[in-house]
Amino acid sequence: MIRMSNRNMLILVITLFLAFVLIYSVCYIRNNSNTGISAIKNNADKGSNKSITIAAWNLQAFGESKAKNSSLLIGYSSIIKKYDIVFVQEIRDENGSAFANLCSLLSEYDCITSSRAGRTSIKEEYGVIVKKDKVSIVQFIDFNPDPLNRWERPPLLVEIKGSHSNSSIVWIYVLHAKPSDAANEVKKLEELVRSNNYNGLSWNLSNLIILGDLNADCSFFDTNNKTVFLDWKWIIKDDEDTTTGKSNCAYDRILMNEPAYSKYLGYGIDKNVTIEMSDHYLIWVNYSITEGY
Repeated sequence: MIRMSNRNMLILVITLFLAFVLIYSVCYIRNNSNTGISAIKNNADKGSNKSITIAAWNLQAFGESKAKNSSLLIGYSSIIKKYDIVFVQEIRDENGSAFANLCSLLSEYDCITSSRAGRTSIKEEYGVIVKKDKVSIVQFIDFNPDPLNRWERPPLLVEIKGSHSNSSIVWIYVLHAKPSDAANEVKKLEELVRSNNYNGLSWNLSNLIILGDLNADCSFFDTNNKTVFLDWKWIIKDDEDTTTGKSNCAYDRILMNEPAYSKYLGYGIDKNVTIEMSDHYLIWVNYSITEGY
């Protein structure tokens, strides 16, 4: 039997303790890096009554097949519950049951969908999920059908207010751009936004956010020579990755005009998304709802 002196025993204990601390630190950093939080401003108020979190998520062909998978639905709902407003894209079920099943797990939220759109047999809807005690929808403007046929899936415009306030907080456009026509579709969206009118409707927008899977990167969009929304803040940067697969592309974007950006608190890319759930991560922005921020 090998006997150890007190001194050697002490050295062994200290060595084992330091090794444990090192392993724990590495694991902690690795796990927390998966949240994808890239806050530029102070993000301390995320989830408080002073701000709201606005998110967009392409669920990749979300229909009856995915809705029948209870573990997937629970995974979707657990991620969505971290945010106050979530704009869902690629809802493809014809009878609306898939989105309804998802919303049945979100009792604290109201859910609404757009009309089904698409030039082929594959039709999609946008879904808007809002937390009841934080925000509510004032106006829901569906640009489908578009008489000029400018988009595969025409955009949606939603006006949001606080649940305990009569004043508007922000206007939000969502667009899932057609990959092969992304540059043109984003340009047409800019023309729509700047015109402030559509098919007899007109409005005077101040705080304005654009988000969604714009396919605004890699082979679909020349980020080195942007010609659209040049005076807007592109919150998701060109060198970021919003995809769960092997590609490294910032397809999903958040844009803010100057009035909205004055209330900007921070943003993130939620990477707690498996490839079985979607080929896209969820993106979000934290937005102040206090006066005089």
